[in-house]
Amino acid sequence: IARDPHIFESLRHLKRCGRKVFLLTNSMWEYTNVVMNFLWGSPPGTLTDEWQSVFDVIIAGSCKPGFFVNNRLQLYRVMEDGHADIGGTGTGLSVVEGLQDMCSEDVLKDGKIFQGGNWENLHMMLDVKSGSEILYVGDHMYSDVIRSKRDLGWRTMMVIPELLHEIDRMESPLAQREYKAIRELYYQRASQEDHINELAVKLAYMEDEGIEEVEEGATQEDYKDALNMVNDQLTSTRIELQERVKAYHEMYHPIWGQLFKTGLQNSIFAQHVEKYACLYTSHASNFRFVSPTCNFRCMADLLPHDGLRRAVPNPLSRDKGDVQADNV
Repeated sequence: IARDPHIFESLRHLKRCGRKVFLLTNSMWEYTNVVMNFLWGSPPGTLTDEWQSVFDVIIAGSCKPGFFVNNRLQLYRVMEDGHADIGGTGTGLSVVEGLQDMCSEDVLKDGKIFQGGNWENLHMMLDVKSGSEILYVGDHMYSDVIRSKRDLGWRTMMVIPELLHEIDRMESPLAQREYKAIRELYYQRASQEDHINELAVKLAYMEDEGIEEVEEGATQEDYKDALNMVNDQLTSTRIELQERVKAYHEMYHPIWGQLFKTGLQNSIFAQHVEKYACLYTSHASNFRFVSPTCNFRCMADLLPHDGLRRAVPNPLSRDKGDVQADNV
């Protein structure tokens, strides 16, 4: 477990601005308490409840993703004295009954630490009427982000620690040179494919019409020779492109390559991030760099034909010569 020295600073930053903060984890309470004390900076072997002041609600043992889809899961209260009234099992839990007739103040007056439960319990304790009022920060695509976004409509932020490494490699001079060379090879391949298409169409026309020689003096044999030559060039370009793309990906990881890319297209992981994560970042503590009232805007969705839009002047630019495309 890597300790982030800024995580509690970021959470307090949110609370100062009136935001409610909750902790939702699949870990059981005993383990959660130890880990949170470690993150808080408590000395080894020391357990304190100081870290709990940052949260309005704490739910351990939540059984995600079941927490997001099964509204019949029982909510238990973690007993502060460690004694339980569940058949003398010694689990330190007590059943929270009558939730349907209780408000958030009634539930939280006896403590804010729970285990189990479901999303309806959490909405009630946070006084939330709609899932879009919640921004949930998680690091697991399936148990955190997809279910909460798709089934409940929660706003989501995906924590991807590998993002820093990806950006670091991407911005290195060597990677930029390789990427530029790969893009040039992509354009070269496209040009050769277009040339092959033009030659093949012209040759087929001459064969269908029985034309042996065109006005420029080129015969069918000339076109066949040109077609074979360009095909050979295309084969060489494809081999070089494949080798360069492989070398480029190995700069990120010798086996897996880039996390977010397959070739120059988005990987399945990147597609899930784009579809289900409203935001993504390398550390949850990056919240401290923005105001809790900040509005995040999504990028424009583009189809291939959107790139045909002509650039228009940017009226807000200080440089009147600047232009801005409609699809930026």
